Amino acid sequence: MTKGDFFSCHQYMKVTKIDGTTITLEDDKGKELQIDKEVLVSDSYSADHYDKEVTCNMTELSEILQGANDTIFKVEFHKKVDDKQIFEKLESVKAADIKDETKLKNLAKSLIEGKDTTMIAHLVQSDQHMGRSLVLDLEAPATNRWRQVDHRTIQSIILRNVKYTLGKKSTLSSQEEPKFNLRPKWDAKKLKVGNWFSECQYYQLENGGPKDEMMDVYIYNESKDNYQVPKDQLIDMYSGTLYESEEKVTRTEMVETLLNAKECVFTVTFRKKVQAKDIEDILSSIKTDA
Repeated sequence: MTKGDFFSCHQYMKVTKIDGTTITLEDDKGKELQIDKEVLVSDSYSADHYDKEVTCNMTELSEILQGANDTIFKVEFHKKVDDKQIFEKLESVKAADIKDETKLKNLAKSLIEGKDTTMIAHLVQSDQHMGRSLVLDLEAPATNRWRQVDHRTIQSIILRNVKYTLGKKSTLSSQEEPKFNLRPKWDAKKLKVGNWFSECQYYQLENGGPKDEMMDVYIYNESKDNYQVPKDQLIDMYSGTLYESEEKVTRTEMVETLLNAKECVFTVTFRKKVQAKDIEDILSSIKTDA
């Protein structure tokens, strides 16, 4: 690591205790930390709280999920029907239920749609062609968190202080574009134990040697503050400048890699589009030299 290196850090945290303005949290790796309530409200998105609700169609809900990037969200969807669920439902059916037209329709609908499921998660990867997303269920055991969400079954998503709900008439187009730098990010009065949050921060290394335990960093947010970060914590972050291996990829694979970077810091090398003025300057310099 050298001065000027860039790093990004993503944290997913659940509130375990509220003591005045001091909030105790447990991250998705089981590590406990404490934070001031004002900092949590300013820098972290909530998976539970929202200030407004917007009606969307199925396509819009799919696009919202795919645009979540690394931000935490709560999604409600119909879980895929499995054999066990079908057998359990059929075993509970009585002969009289089959003769009742309303009950018969409800039974058929429940067998097709599957069980309603609510999940607090963050996006890993989306497959537009297959119409589903791979996510990490933050409330599941650490060894078994991978889940798939079928975009066609989504009923609602809470993301960045807005709840998007499936409805017949969409109101999304009439809404303002979300403001990512908005402070506060949610209503502090709604805070409860059990609430989940995510935070993304970007740092640039200012000072620190191989033998130093604490590293001086510059944080890229509205505060523009300087912090000291433990070296072992910095090592756990993603780096935008350091790498251990190099791979040759196709242009298509390169584009997919860039799209899947989401909110991680990265370094990209590309050819800048040539402007007419650039050509004029080059030709002018050649004429002058002649």
